[in-house]
Amino acid sequence: MPIGNVARLVSAALAASLTTAHAQGMLRAPTPPAPKANADLVGLIIENLAAHPLPASPVTFGQAFLPGHMPAKAGMVARIDGKDVPVQVDAKTTYPDGSLRMAVLSLTAPPMPAHAKAPMMLVAAAPASGNAVDLARLADGKAYDLSIDLTFHQEDGTTAPFHLDAAPLLAKALAEEKPDYWLRGPVASEIRVDAPVTGSFHIVFDVRAYADGTTHTDLQFANDYAMQKAGGAVKYDVVVKEDGKIALQYRNLTQFQYENWHRTLWSGPVPPINLARDVDYLERIGVIADYDLAAGAPAAMVAEEAKQMASPGFGAPLTTNGVTQYMPMTGARPDIGPTTRANAIWLFTQDPAAAAYALWQGEAAAGIPWHFWNPKAGTWLNTDQNPQIWADPRGGANGLTQQVDGKNNGWAPDTAHQPDLSFVPYLFTGSRFHLDELNAQAAFSIVTTWPAMRDGAPDGTGPDNVIFGNQMRGGAWSLREIDEAAWANPDGTVEKKYFTKVMDTNWRWLAGQISTLTELEGEAHGYVIATFQYGNALAPWQQDYFSTAAAQAAKLGNADARKFLAWSANFLAGSVLKLDHDSINYVIDVFPDGVGDNGQIFWDRAKNGWAYAEPLKSWAKIAENTKHHGPPNGNGWARSDGDYGQLAMLALAGILSVVPSEPAQEAYERLRKSGAPYTDANSLHHTPEFDIVPRPPHS
Repeated sequence: MPIGNVARLVSAALAASLTTAHAQGMLRAPTPPAPKANADLVGLIIENLAAHPLPASPVTFGQAFLPGHMPAKAGMVARIDGKDVPVQVDAKTTYPDGSLRMAVLSLTAPPMPAHAKAPMMLVAAAPASGNAVDLARLADGKAYDLSIDLTFHQEDGTTAPFHLDAAPLLAKALAEEKPDYWLRGPVASEIRVDAPVTGSFHIVFDVRAYADGTTHTDLQFANDYAMQKAGGAVKYDVVVKEDGKIALQYRNLTQFQYENWHRTLWSGPVPPINLARDVDYLERIGVIADYDLAAGAPAAMVAEEAKQMASPGFGAPLTTNGVTQYMPMTGARPDIGPTTRANAIWLFTQDPAAAAYALWQGEAAAGIPWHFWNPKAGTWLNTDQNPQIWADPRGGANGLTQQVDGKNNGWAPDTAHQPDLSFVPYLFTGSRFHLDELNAQAAFSIVTTWPAMRDGAPDGTGPDNVIFGNQMRGGAWSLREIDEAAWANPDGTVEKKYFTKVMDTNWRWLAGQISTLTELEGEAHGYVIATFQYGNALAPWQQDYFSTAAAQAAKLGNADARKFLAWSANFLAGSVLKLDHDSINYVIDVFPDGVGDNGQIFWDRAKNGWAYAEPLKSWAKIAENTKHHGPPNGNGWARSDGDYGQLAMLALAGILSVVPSEPAQEAYERLRKSGAPYTDANSLHHTPEFDIVPRPPHS
């Protein structure tokens, strides 16, 4: 859904949502039509959000598919109110059997009455015929008159103007040997144009033309060129015109290096269409965690999001849109978890106002200074270009040519607290901009990890290890981004190859550590010994976080992640069954006294390499050590005043959704009935990002 559209229609959409809320104030997604015939794929609900009839309108969106359901070269129709509408399928990824995994779909929705909703079923059909929309018709500057005027404010007080016309840039891109198409078919064609401006600053145009004559342009004002001689912050005014009329205008923008911002322009009225998706179908694929969709999300949370969107300055270029800027800040933050709270509310409700807020947070991702684009390589900065790259001020000769400016627009990104802002927006929209954001963050997760750890793990497999040299939460969120990028990037791309390699390398290494860790940890085995822990204690909630990344990777088919998850059940379930109340705590004391002096991972001079400290091997000794050092819970929950119970439950749920485990089932049920803080239904309703439940494998 286009950003400008959802922002304007949010009040009406919210009112419509609240009128359908249940008595207890919960919003739930509408029930999509269920497949009935063999060719039926997945159902959606299409909605006209406007208070007036809607003419036939173009729609483009992303859609994932179950393996084997949609042949990659087949065609598709959308059955809307019993009528078949041709669908353009731009395949992005496929399964090993050749069936479609994810595609960007485009269609022309039929006319709809005001506020109308209609069931829509995607149906496999014969391949579509017809010529692709020809972007060349826009290149003469008459049918597509879009210009950008920039005025840069120099340090000496002077100004420097810069002018761009999109049409000649488009003509040049079309004339290249391999034009950079994203969409190409009878409903829509889209191509990328990248225009360097000054230093590290450039503008990316994603130009789309629809068969009905309308155009859609994504503009990225990107200050993200890395490893160049020139770069740094830019201060400027910008005016964007369409057909001679001002479409965008901003003054006195300060944009630091590695920060971007984005806007979408339509040549005509923005189609006010919402698509309610079948999220249960996405959970069956494994691309979304197994949320308790029947629970819904509180209507008040959507109302609060709408209130924020209506506040002054929300949505302006380079603003936060509710995302925490100082990422090292701890506490119960709504943007930390398997996904963000905003994305979770969107998943639970499929509400247009919730969608708007989550998409605005996706826009905020562009402003975070973690964008390191290497124009010479034509991709994000990575370890294939330099195995020892370290995007840190301490990187020296292997660091960035221009460091991230600590004065930036208030951001302090880090891997241990990074939110998952872009994957769900890409999954639902198929927007190349959101994929760019996902890739930038995944690359950041690798190149900001210290190379000495990244390339120095025991039995290491190369310079891409983001587990060993990280806090467990940092490893969790880094792998989440890497795994999602590996899944999302189109087949055959440099990004697909790179992130898949990094994903496989990490999970293969971790699975290879199981025998070593089992011997070290004894009967309590099942946790990863990591850096930045707490003296002789381990943070169980960080292990829980990590298990969510393992569950996601396993559900998406990674055998090594599945192997690790099955092994981890011994500790994640065993701690609940053996330590009882002390398992739901900030720390569990699994190491003997004195380990804190050297660290749970230390440099072994005799071996000239990193090594693991030796933990206690029995549950009895761990229980005694925790009671002694604690602080212990005893028979109450005094030390559990946090989301530790929720995290333990979602970790156990993730295990049960992937591998059968009687101990995990027993531990989950015990914890669910335990009365531990914040494990009750009401608390989970208000933290929907953690409201994950077991889904038996293959259900």
